[in-house]
Amino acid sequence: MDSVYGTFAWLGGVMVSVNGTFAWVGGVMDSVYGMFAGVGGVMDSVNRTFAWVGGVMDSVYGTFAWVGGVMDSVYGMFAWVGGVMGSVYGMFTWVGGVMDSVYGTSTWVDGGVMDRLYGTFAWVGGVMDSVYGMFAWVGGVMDIVYGMFAWVGGVMDRVYGTFAWVGGVMDSVYGMLSWVGGVMDSVYGMFAWVGGMMDSVYGIFAWLDGVMDSILWCDGQYFFVV
Repeated sequence: MDSVYGTFAWLGGVMVSVNGTFAWVGGVMDSVYGMFAGVGGVMDSVNRTFAWVGGVMDSVYGTFAWVGGVMDSVYGMFAWVGGVMGSVYGMFTWVGGVMDSVYGTSTWVDGGVMDRLYGTFAWVGGVMDSVYGMFAWVGGVMDIVYGMFAWVGGVMDRVYGTFAWVGGVMDSVYGMLSWVGGVMDSVYGMFAWVGGMMDSVYGIFAWLDGVMDSILWCDGQYFFVV
């Protein structure tokens, strides 16, 4: 570790500086604004929610934009491209010989693809089922959305505040997030990193496995107890 500002900064091609939440570098995360930004052909910058790049997501405006022949830009809800969706105004527009434009609500059904629209829309056929707030993506992928979204199918399960990533990775989110699967376990204030690394977080965090044990804050100074 090098220095802590707000949360902490982890170097060695991993983390460098923390502003707001934290910044993870080394071809992974770069800077955090609002939520976080993961780069290295993955995430780039976060504006309100987040932006996923590397031929996947590009920028976030309102909800998010998915690129790489999939999604391009988001205005209101989102726009799905790559011969699928073109642009979204009000609700959304689904192209590629499927849907063209949506104004008000509408129900699109075509070979178990879309079924019902409630508020936003519901995509079925082993894909999406129902939308409440944002949307729910099922079919072994997404299930229910509460606040942000929930990604299942051995990946994400529940969203509370930010999101929860499961499947031997993340389990539940309380405040920030908790990363499991021999990595992170629970979050209290910031987070706790386990798996022979970090154990629990109280104020800042504690790094184990012969590295760090506990950090105490006293009169504006950090005391590392190894």
